[in-house]
Amino acid sequence: MRLFTVFSLLLPLACSQGSPDDQPPLPPAQRTARAPRPRHVKVTPPVDLEARARTSAQAAATGHTADMVSHFTPALAKRMPVAKVSAQMRKITVLTGDYLSLGMVKRIRRGKMQVYVVKVIFERGIWDLVLTFDARGRIEDFFSRPTATSWRPPAYARPAPAQIIAVRLGKDPWALPGELTIPSGKGPFPSVILIHDRGAWDMDETIYSQKPFKDLALGLTARGVAVLRYEKRTRAHARRIGTVPGFSPLEETVLDAADAFSFLEKIPALDPHRIHLLGHGWGAYVLPLIAERTPTAGGYILWAPRGQHPAQARIRRLTYLAGLTAADTQQERMLKLERRRSVRAMDKDLPEVTPAHELPGGRFSGAYWRFLAGYDPMQSARALKSPTLLIHCDGDFEISPKEDLSPWKRALKGTTKFREKILRGCNHLGSAQSGTPSRDSYLLPGHVQEPFIKDLTAFLTR
Repeated sequence: MRLFTVFSLLLPLACSQGSPDDQPPLPPAQRTARAPRPRHVKVTPPVDLEARARTSAQAAATGHTADMVSHFTPALAKRMPVAKVSAQMRKITVLTGDYLSLGMVKRIRRGKMQVYVVKVIFERGIWDLVLTFDARGRIEDFFSRPTATSWRPPAYARPAPAQIIAVRLGKDPWALPGELTIPSGKGPFPSVILIHDRGAWDMDETIYSQKPFKDLALGLTARGVAVLRYEKRTRAHARRIGTVPGFSPLEETVLDAADAFSFLEKIPALDPHRIHLLGHGWGAYVLPLIAERTPTAGGYILWAPRGQHPAQARIRRLTYLAGLTAADTQQERMLKLERRRSVRAMDKDLPEVTPAHELPGGRFSGAYWRFLAGYDPMQSARALKSPTLLIHCDGDFEISPKEDLSPWKRALKGTTKFREKILRGCNHLGSAQSGTPSRDSYLLPGHVQEPFIKDLTAFLTR
């Protein structure tokens, strides 16, 4: 009975409290806001267009065109697939050599579109890659063009030699355009044929804004020496080279130099007993082969001769250049690839049908490198009978005193008609070099230095 009484007293008290729903509303300031449901929004970070322009240009120049094409709009990717972009870039590198680095980037705004012009520096020239980006950061269009450069005659050249004759050397389908400069005055004159370094060179051996072969032609002609220069076969017939089976250094350089010698023998204004041949870099490397076909030459000039196997020399040079710059992923990939290619190229049992893309530079097939495996330039040099001049510059990083010059000196040491000349403060092109030797000096306007011209003149007119 007592328990019931207590419960009866408590029940009304509990009921008077009511449920939460029965409570009067709280003032607005005391209400608790209900948290909104989270929404998952995909945020696309803004594209760094300059960085994309640089990486895309570098990818295209180093053969990784798929990386560039991945940023194309669908319309451009359909119009310019990877294979087409790769073919376009190969045409550039055939003429300009390997990729070296990126230069200045210029930005141009055109409405909603933004255009970036990236300067790409190759071994023998600079090209502009022009990329247009849409509002979403995709490449909507691109094209390439050579960067315009200017050249002025050196101060040591006279306004004009007595005669400048356009010539055509050899026979079709491999005929080459050239130019013969003949001094003023009474002949017969001594003469020299200029033989290119490795690569697809024009007759001036133009590299950026420098033209070392044209400097030599004007400087030597002003001092009484006729000069013959011509386009290299790998430039004049660049499209046909890849279709020639068994293409070797003979077709690349040797046979054309021999044809040039035969051409000069028939020019009445020239002394047939004083026709000389000057080989620059690679041209000096194969000069003994040319000498075998020109036994009556008045003399030979080895300018900055390469003495090491070309595959080894290529790796040494690329490694040196890589060490001058900060670590670069694309450059490291290219160097690793070239090391594998070089090992393959030096295999004496290399099949002649080995495709070019598996070998150094990706330009010549197995037949070319198989020929070099059997060629010993030093052994051939010992047979040189005519006077020979070895001339080089102390600022030339392209050649090594130990790996390149020493073998030539040992081979020619027993020849009484051999002499050496070392020039100070100049590079592989004979132009001015200061500071750490690098290709930077090639990018500046310059000329073959006058002391170089004077030393050549003394040898050619002896």
